[in-house]
Amino acid sequence: MTGDKFWNEKFALGYVNNKSCRSYKILTWYESDADKVGGNKIYEFSSDSWRVLDHVSLDYNIEKNDVSLNGNAYWIAYEEIHTSNEELLLSFDFTRERFRRLCLPTFQNHVWMALSSVREEQLSVLHRSFGASKIEIWVTNKIDTEAALWSISFTVDITIHINSFQFPTSFLIDEEKKVAVCFNLHTTLPLKFTIEKYYTEAPFVETSQVSWTWRPFIFNYVPSLTQIQQEEANEKKETCR
Repeated sequence: MTGDKFWNEKFALGYVNNKSCRSYKILTWYESDADKVGGNKIYEFSSDSWRVLDHVSLDYNIEKNDVSLNGNAYWIAYEEIHTSNEELLLSFDFTRERFRRLCLPTFQNHVWMALSSVREEQLSVLHRSFGASKIEIWVTNKIDTEAALWSISFTVDITIHINSFQFPTSFLIDEEKKVAVCFNLHTTLPLKFTIEKYYTEAPFVETSQVSWTWRPFIFNYVPSLTQIQQEEANEKKETCR
């Protein structure tokens, strides 16, 4: 693969649960030109090497960033050859090293959606239909290698903010307190929304302006993913003095 150039390359992090520890991997898929998919490959931290996944084909279009849950990666995607406008939940199983197609909640239409996770336990989906003031947030009751079962967590009517909240790109929720923080990509101004529906009939919606950036995004960060060697860092600091 050395020396190859690709105009579009995307990555996803996952792991395999071994008996002694987690074995981390990076999946990447790449395109060599506008009409041809170059392929997929895997990087393994244990061997510090890349290998091509010849047996894996990606027959879906992925436009949004992935969400990692229990070692697997998830995306909102749609079929490469359009038979309908229906979007789906796509997953990559890092143990079996294959893509899986799962179901999303049943919506009247799939206009704007964003995918997130609740701690390291559940997936969540934020959904809003075109022209509607109602936002729905769904969470998974169960998700395994073959199916995903969903239930609605809470619904919020944001009538007074409907013109600003158009393109949700990413969000985080506290499922217990019914609070969501989400970024919205407006045509001229990116906004951060804090939506709260906790022991109240009327939801509390707070907006704040953020500096202009291309597609602001909220990432889920797990501090335990990388351990910082404090003693080694201190020794290097003392050596440099």
